[in-house]
Parts: sequence; structure tokens; C-alpha cells
Amino acid sequence: KFGTQAGLPNKDAAPAINEIVYVPSDALKKNKLDSSSDIYNFAVLLYVLLTGSHPFIGTRDEDVLKSVNEFKIKTFPAFVSKEMKVLITSAMNPDSSKRPTIQQITQSDTMRMQLRIIGDRQKAVQAQTALIEEKRRAEFYAYQAEQEKLRIQAELARYQQWQNVLSVPTADDSVSVPVYEELSFPVQDYIGDIPIEISVPDRLKDNLHIYGTGKDVTIKVQKKLEELNFFAEDITIPIKTAFSSGIVRAQVKSKHGGALGMGIMRAMHPVGLSCDPRKNENKNHMVYFRKDDGIVYYNGKSYKGNDDYFDDYIMLEIDFDRGTLHFFINGKQQPVFVFGIVEPVRFFVTCGKKGDEFTFTYLKRLAESNVKPINKNKGIRWNSEYAESDKKCSIQ
Repeated sequence: KFGTQAGLPNKDAAPAINEIVYVPSDALKKNKLDSSSDIYNFAVLLYVLLTGSHPFIGTRDEDVLKSVNEFKIKTFPAFVSKEMKVLITSAMNPDSSKRPTIQQITQSDTMRMQLRIIGDRQKAVQAQTALIEEKRRAEFYAYQAEQEKLRIQAELARYQQWQNVLSVPTADDSVSVPVYEELSFPVQDYIGDIPIEISVPDRLKDNLHIYGTGKDVTIKVQKKLEELNFFAEDITIPIKTAFSSGIVRAQVKSKHGGALGMGIMRAMHPVGLSCDPRKNENKNHMVYFRKDDGIVYYNGKSYKGNDDYFDDYIMLEIDFDRGTLHFFINGKQQPVFVFGIVEPVRFFVTCGKKGDEFTFTYLKRLAESNVKPINKNKGIRWNSEYAESDKKCSIQ
């Protein structure tokens, strides 16, 4: 604020030079501001805007005060027009009665031209700012478009991968070939419990006792596997839901060792009556954590380091952000884990004989991982080269 709006500098405190130069000498003498003081303020301000410095000579307060009282102003720079010099000097006249009115100042040709120049400069700055903002928006939209392009390309690649295995040529109706439309995919950003649905060939399902819905689903083998002409040691029972994003946990309670093992498989890998995760083509598409020795089987190899289990809780956690799979027994994290998972997968459990029983206690997507750094971790790389191979689950 300046002039009558600002008031005089505080008498009880030493006024700063910046305050003094905006107060005319007559106002200092009369200790009073009036409308002519605003004209003076305007002229001083205009001088500062044009030259970048105050109009009065002096570095100390008393020198500046003396210059104000004696009306000793600095020499105008050469670039300031004669008309502008006259306008500013007259507006800073020590005799307030000789200062022009605000109407006279604004209606003068010099001031009008200066106002036009200022207006043109403001428009130029605004236009430049608009161009910069438009460029920034264009770059942002281009970035968004590129990200969307990459997302669509990834989705198309994933869909093509599924299309390659929509049908597996076989005359054996006991082989369950999952079709993309039949798989269940949870909502992308959903956090919480996910209903558990079992996905097995009808011939196998007819010989299983499946009870419970949603969160707790118990499975018990009702007949001897020999009666079903099974020749595999371990029979795979997968869930229907496939996952491709987020952090997901699945937990199983083994009753008297009824769960031979637990693992993950490629979402589109077909499951037959005798789909042993360790045998034939299955071994390339199924990571299998078995109970007896705690060994993790994958890609034709076995990896030791995890504890064995029997009448325990077995839990698997997939983190698609990191591409990892970790194993837990009764909440204890195991050292052997899998990394490099970049495609949809499903969970599965295996059984082996009549009376085998286990319960899926929960399946849920988490907001954050519970995996912690532990000593002696041993990583197994997920081998994505099998993603597009011929996945036929042979009857063994």
C-alpha cells in the first residue's frame, strides 16, 4: 500500500529508506497525507519500474531524507523519453499544488502510450505462458497415450497367449481345458476375500466330497484312486479363479496330511484326471510345494530348503508387482521362493488316496505384502518360455 492507504512511517521507529522515498517532503513536514501524495507515490513507483532503482540519491537514511527534502533526484537513463521524464518530474514536484491530477496523467499521450506498451507486454507474457502450458499439456497427453498404448499391447499379448490354448486337441473328455471366458478374474483394484470355486473334470468331481462355499471349502476323496484308474501319485485340484495383478494369498489346512502339496499353475494349463505336477508337460507349468520333504518342484528340478508339513496350515502369497511367490507354514515364511512371474496363474492343491482331506481356509487379495527379508533365501526363476508351448496334460 502507498500514499493515503499506507499512512506515514511510524514515528516511534526509524523508517526504512524504502518507506521514506514514497512519502513526499510536504507530507513529512505537515505529517499528513492527501490525494496529491498518491500522485507523488505513483511517480516514484513509475520511476522504479522504468529504471530499477529509487529516484533519490543516498545510501543512508539521513542522505535520502535530505534528497527528498531538497528534491535531488537521480538522472534519468537515456532510454527514458523526454515526455516521460517531464511527466514523472511534475508528478514528484515538491509543491503538491503543482502536481498533475490522476485524470491529467492517465489522459496524457505519454501515459497512454506507456499503458499500451505495458498492456502489450502483458499480452505477450500471457501468450508465452499459454504456449508453455499448451506444450506441457501436449507432452502430458502424449505420455498418457504412450502408456495406454503399452497397456493395450500388453493386454493383446496376454489375450493372444490365452487364444493359443483355447482348445487342446484331445479325444479324452476327462481332460479339463480351461477356456478364457470360463475363468474367474477378480476386479482389478478389489481388496478382500474372494469366493473359492473348485475347477476339476466332472469324473473326478463326482468322486470328491466338496462342502462349504465361499471362504471355507473342504475337499475329501471318497473313493480309492485305483477305482478311477488313476496312475499318478498326486492328483491336482485347482481353483477356478485366475490372478494377474495385486497381492494374493491362498491358505489350505491339511487334515492328517491329506494335502500332499500346494502350488500355482499357469492359468490356461489344462488339468486331467491324473495331472501330477512333477510329471510330463505339467512340470513346466506348475510350481509344486510338497509336504513330505518340503521340496519345491518346478521345470523338472527339485529345490530343498523349506520345512516339511503334515497337519498344518500352508499358505502361498503371490505379489504380481514384484513377480514373486512365497511359501508359509503356520505363518512362518519359508526360504525357497519363486520370482519372475509375469502372467496369470491359479492356485492348486493335490491329494493322493481315499480319505485325503483338506480345507481352503481363505483366498484374498491384500493391500500390502506380509513377506519379510529372511536369511538363506533361495530363488527359483519362473520360466516364461513355456507360456506358448503345447500344454497337453497327458493321462499317465
